[in-house]
Amino acid sequence: MILIHRLTPLLIALAAAAGFASVSFFGVPTLAGMGATFLAVALLGARLCRLNPRSFQFWYLVGTPTAFLASSFGFLLLLERPGERLALGIVSSLLLFLFYELVFAYVHLPGAYQAYSIEHLSLALNVLTMFFLSAIAFGAGMLLQLPLWMLSAVFAGAAMFVVYGTLWVSKVTGRQALAYALAGTALATELFAVVTYLPTGYHTDAALMAVYLYVFLGLTRARFLDKLSGTVVRRYAITGVALVALIVGTARWV
Repeated sequence: MILIHRLTPLLIALAAAAGFASVSFFGVPTLAGMGATFLAVALLGARLCRLNPRSFQFWYLVGTPTAFLASSFGFLLLLERPGERLALGIVSSLLLFLFYELVFAYVHLPGAYQAYSIEHLSLALNVLTMFFLSAIAFGAGMLLQLPLWMLSAVFAGAAMFVVYGTLWVSKVTGRQALAYALAGTALATELFAVVTYLPTGYHTDAALMAVYLYVFLGLTRARFLDKLSGTVVRRYAITGVALVALIVGTARWV
């Protein structure tokens, strides 16, 4: 049985790679390919976790990578060049493999698990997930003319799960995590609504949202891990300002 679990991260990566390839290069209908891949990865991940489905831990360990997979599939629809689609498929599949490798160690071989590994990797996955989801939302608003309230509501729901889950996995207590998640989601949703009015493309808008989430989550985690200091604040502030300047300075303004 342990051998089957040991192979599960690889099977998940292969399933994701096959899904990206089938949609991008072999003409499989997009919804069918996405649905089959999402279902396969979710079921394999749930079996690997072997945890109580009534616990938030189960839903976080399964929901975080599957949300990332779904958002990366959605982002795939915004890409036209085969090279870009290939790169997205490879990177996404590799990140899923790494995440479930850590989950395997955490659940089945606790002695081999490196402390805080899932916390660090899930932070990266969550930031990428919000980048992809933001790009999808901004793209849908521009291309499909969907109302802002609808896009904001979907974005807020996704942001709430991402922020709360990131704080929870960082060992922040439930009430504190919920309070900061509500505040972070409110700020993110307001920023999302404001950014929609910028005369820039959806990639630029999504990158700005990702920078906000990275800075907010980084400072919040440091606060609860008792690592918040002037040096940490300056580092995140300088990094955030530099990234925003780079994004804005290289963006195409229409």
